[in-house]
Amino acid sequence: MTYKKKKGCKSTESLTVRISPKQKFGLELLKRKQRRNITDIIAWTIEKIFKDPEEGLIERNRELEEVNLLDLLWDIDEIERIKKIATYRPNFLLYDEEVKLAKHHNSLLLPSQKD
Repeated sequence: MTYKKKKGCKSTESLTVRISPKQKFGLELLKRKQRRNITDIIAWTIEKIFKDPEEGLIERNRELEEVNLLDLLWDIDEIERIKKIATYRPNFLLYDEEVKLAKHHNSLLLPSQKD
């Protein structure tokens, strides 16, 4: 997958993916059936997956209440997102995120507190 970043504040991200010809044809059929463009079909499908109770980002907490991990962990600020992941789902942290978190933590220390 390739991510393209644009300058300035953005409300959407560009993503390049590889799919089989059959999957592309399926998207074309959905496009015709729903009278939407392929981008909207893919975004709609992703949203459905996020909300799927089995495979998606909906979990139950100890009180058996539904928790939407996307809403819980999302923040516009990357370091805040990483902190939330570290707090609520540390097993989701990627190595690069752990490094960023450690650098951020070290930047907050007073010179006398650093190694």
